This record gives sequence, C-alpha cells and structure tokens, in this order.
Amino acid sequence: MSGIFKVDDHIWCGKTSGGIQLYFCAICPYNTHYKGNARTHKRVHTRERPFQCSLCEKSFTVKSNLYRHMNSSHAIFKVEDYIWGGRTSGGIQVYFCGVCTYMTHSKGHARIHRRVHTQEKPYQCTVCHKHFTQSSTLYRHLRAMMKLEDFIWSARTPGGLQLYFCSACPYKTGLKGHARTHKRVHTRERPFQCSICQRGFTQSSNLYRHMKTMCYVQSYVWCGRTLFGQRVYFCPICPYETSKKSHAEYHSRKHTKEKPFQCPLCPKAFTQKFNTTEYVRFGVWKGVCRSTSRNIYFCVYCDYKTPRRDNALYQHSRAIFKVEDYIWSGKTSGGIQVYFCGVCSYMAFSKSHTRIHRRVHTQERPYQCTVCHKHFTQSSTLYRHLRLSHRIHQ
Repeated sequence: MSGIFKVDDHIWCGKTSGGIQLYFCAICPYNTHYKGNARTHKRVHTRERPFQCSLCEKSFTVKSNLYRHMNSSHAIFKVEDYIWGGRTSGGIQVYFCGVCTYMTHSKGHARIHRRVHTQEKPYQCTVCHKHFTQSSTLYRHLRAMMKLEDFIWSARTPGGLQLYFCSACPYKTGLKGHARTHKRVHTRERPFQCSICQRGFTQSSNLYRHMKTMCYVQSYVWCGRTLFGQRVYFCPICPYETSKKSHAEYHSRKHTKEKPFQCPLCPKAFTQKFNTTEYVRFGVWKGVCRSTSRNIYFCVYCDYKTPRRDNALYQHSRAIFKVEDYIWSGKTSGGIQVYFCGVCSYMAFSKSHTRIHRRVHTQERPYQCTVCHKHFTQSSTLYRHLRLSHRIHQ
C-alpha cells in the first residue's frame, strides 16, 4: 500500500497496489472503501453514541439502530403529519415531532408545535389582520392594542415603535396624521372643498393641485380639467358643467339676465339665437315674429329688412360677391365693408378673421403641438395649450 495519510482520529487512508482508495482503522484490522463507514466504525473505539432515544435516553452509534430500538421497545406509530406517538420504558404515552427533537405528553401541544414547520397561522387579528400560530399569542397581541378613534388603532412593534393601522383594511403607518387621512377612504369624508366648483377632496394637497388647473374665463364661467385631463367649463354658482365653452356662455346668461340676441322683427330679446327663420336665398332669410306672427324678409349681414319679398331685397343681396372659398363680402347700408361666411351666419370686418373662421368648416388645423402632436385651428389656441398642458411659455 502506498500514499498513506491520516484523515481523522483512528482513520487513515491509502491506495492499494491496484490503485483503489481504501480507508482503514489505526487500532484494528477494519478497512472499507467508504469514509462514512470508517467514521461509523470509529465510534466502536471512542465509545461515542450520538443518536439518543428521546423516550428512554438510550444512545446508539448508528441511526438505524435507534429506529430499530424505537419500533421494538416503544411501539412508535404515526399519528398525523409531522406527529408520531410512542411509549417510554415506564409505559407513559408521548408524542414527538418527526422533523425535530420536540417531544410532549399532549397531542394538542404537538399539533401547535407542528405549525412551526407548516407555517400555519390560523388565528387572525380582526383589527390589523395579523396572523398568529396560537390563540394565546393573539390574546396577548390584542391586549397591547389601543383604539384611538373610528377605523384607527394603535400598537407597538416588537422593536418598540408606535404603529397606527386601519381596522377596515391592511393599511398601517408610523404617523397618526397619515392614518387619519387614510380613514377618509372608508368614511367618504371630503373636508377640503373648492370654493369655485364646490368639489370636495380628502387631502389639502389634492385641493391645491386642483386649484392650479382652474382659470377664469368670464363672468360666471370658469375652466378646469378633470382627473383624466379633459377640459371642462363650469358655473361657480350652480353645479352646471359642460365640455363646450359656448354652452357655458349660454348658461351664464341665466345668472346675468343678459339677452344679447334681439328679434329683427320686434324689440323682444333672447338669451340664445332664435331659430324661427327660414332660408330664402343667399343672404336673405324669412322670419316669423313670435309676438306679431308676421313674416318679414331681412339681410343677415346688415340691418336691412322689409315685410315684402320685392326687387329691392334682391338688388340689396346682389351687392354681395365671393372673395374665396366659404368667404363672401359686401357692404352694409352704412357703406362699411364686411366679410361673412357662406355656410353659416358668421360675419367680421376683417378678412383674416373670416379665414380663421373658415377652418371650422374645412376642419383645417395648421398649428401642431410639438410635444403631443395635437392640432389646432389658431396659433393662440396652441400657445394656450402649451402653457396649460405642458407648462411651456413662449
């Protein structure tokens, strides 16, 4: 044998002439090919018995001898998962864990111990929803709890830190103020109210952020944005709101009592444009007065009107000529040059204003946002969009 060296106390190793690894005892002629078998044999000389019976305290050098002893001497049997039963040498019934060395005389205690390995926690706190393995631990936890107000409880962590938590959901925090703010999620309380649109908020920061999106448009008309970024116009006096500015302007006249639209047939005025008119020919319309029920023909671009459909009205309309697509021009009875739309009743003294209005009908949007690529009909609308939506000032 060659290459002999010491592995452990009483254990040496070497190779035979055929090159086979061999472990042998330094005291007796025992030899083996396995190091584990050599270490087990070493206990014959050291008198070491590491495997002890938990029922009778008898020790063994090999684990298989311990199992054989427990089955023959103590009638070991399986009770449940992780739980085994048997009897001591004195005939006392005991239950022990199949994973660790835990042993007890009570089956209930063995079941409680089993939760250490299964991670089962059947007892839950109804306040903070924390789980426990034993009911006694839950009761001790509840005694340490303290109710401060509705939905808010307080307790201390094992490290001594004060903790505030919600009794309705798993929310918890180290600050009482945050717990009170969270409580409004369940109570639906909104103590911070916007003085303009009467909308309520749970936090003051949400109200301040909401106020930054508000802007004054005109009397009784304010503008803001919804949570989804949509523009909305609303009345500061009543709950009315709309996505169209013109509708908000019509509504504001209910509070201002303003009546800007006057009947061309009688002195009566209205808050909105009346629709009791009928198209006759270009520039000429026929109306029916609500007060007198009389028919009258009038020009929509000037103050000219007559109760008869005569040549004077046609000669008046011939003074109108086409300038561009959708744009016509003419002169009022006072000789003032005006430009008007050939599709609707829009009229202006400036040709450029009429060209801008024409985009309403052509759907042309020549001005594009470089950030979100949204298109606009006017440059002023684009600048206002950049300022309000992207905080870009040009």
